[in-house]
Amino acid sequence: MTGKGFIFSLAAILAISSATLSATIGGQTGAFLRLPLSYDDARLAYTYIASCKPQTAFLYNPSEILNTENLFFSGHTSLLSLERRLFGFSTGYNIRGDAAVGLALVSAGVSDVDERTRSGVKIGEVQNGEFACIFTFSKKVIRDMAIGGNMKYVQSSIENVTAYGVGFDIGFYYRFLKQQLAFGAVLKNIDVKQSWDSSPYYGRGICSTESLPLTAAAGVGLFPKDIPLSILFNVEGNSYCFNWGGGVEYSLFDMVSLGAGYSSRGFGTGIGAKTSFGRFSGEVGYGYFQRKNDPEGSHILSFSFGL
Repeated sequence: MTGKGFIFSLAAILAISSATLSATIGGQTGAFLRLPLSYDDARLAYTYIASCKPQTAFLYNPSEILNTENLFFSGHTSLLSLERRLFGFSTGYNIRGDAAVGLALVSAGVSDVDERTRSGVKIGEVQNGEFACIFTFSKKVIRDMAIGGNMKYVQSSIENVTAYGVGFDIGFYYRFLKQQLAFGAVLKNIDVKQSWDSSPYYGRGICSTESLPLTAAAGVGLFPKDIPLSILFNVEGNSYCFNWGGGVEYSLFDMVSLGAGYSSRGFGTGIGAKTSFGRFSGEVGYGYFQRKNDPEGSHILSFSFGL
């Protein structure tokens, strides 16, 4: 198959898949994977489908893990409203220049929630939380184009009842015009179903199945050759909603980066700093995201280092 034929085939697959988004989908399960995790997520308002950044590939576009230069590790902590916490860790390794792998762990939950009887007597603590383990793989197919996928395990616990599911994401990106323009697309939550059974805990109950919403997203990124500037735009849709967003990132002296973004979900801003010591590199950043109808907003701290 020629390069143009391959691109057309991928575009057709994503178009057909996005047309099926009106199919029956379960509740808002897995919503923690749509919250801002890294400071980049927050400051550019989720506009990372075509960012070509490997640190957020597992959430936005798995093909972008290929942009790992060698080996990286990153960690993130997000302080959300209502005393919620979101933690993440990811790593990526470029195998041989034309293929890369990654692993990410994401955990969300609340603490100090008492379990009480109807009369108000405390009998323990309610374990509410969610967890995901995501394995990412990406392979270059032609020059400046890569395709990638996620295989993910998602677990949810509500009032000490736990459900889990396994599913996939698939995406690609393509850079052209001397790598000054990028296009990316992804189909997320393919066949991710969680089965709930409350009878082991409550003694009686029912079994039910929920699905993470099948989601299609696409984005473009502009990277001017002689200006340290990135301009990103995304669209994303599923059976619940349609989201759009845009963001701008500017680098000062290749050490400090400033970013701001606005989307249908809210607006964000943040700052990051990076440095290098020989073959080692490091980056830290802070991001703030103000979701609509959320007066407290989200504060995110991130770090990463590479070899």
